[in-house]
Amino acid sequence: MPEDSFNFPDVTRAHVEASMGWFEKLCEKERWNLSLTERATILGGISSTKYENLLHGDLDDFPPSEKNDVIERLSILITIFKYLRALVGNDHAYSLFSRANSNPVFAGKSIKETLLANNSIEQFYVVRKYLLDSAHY
Repeated sequence: MPEDSFNFPDVTRAHVEASMGWFEKLCEKERWNLSLTERATILGGISSTKYENLLHGDLDDFPPSEKNDVIERLSILITIFKYLRALVGNDHAYSLFSRANSNPVFAGKSIKETLLANNSIEQFYVVRKYLLDSAHY
């Protein structure tokens, strides 16, 4: 992870709304199967009210650091999905997110379990790096 925290001044309401639409679709039962509580956890442990606001692209109630954190997490999740698709194709990209992984990074847990158990932004970068390295192997 870069030493400086990210700043996303050019991200608009439309960007957030589109990203959240993608995330909602990805979280459906037949895909990543994330409950509303799990979705909020993965996006940094935000409240359900803030989650609902995000669905409409509304970041007004977010302090700048939390706003940047949510946007960064969505960005990394897009990359994680991209690498999953590169590794196993569209048909299996969804199930791989929930499948146990024997790599020491995951200690027998799935990507989903790993991100829910330790949803620090650093853990997102660890998962992303593992998938990047695997996709370019």
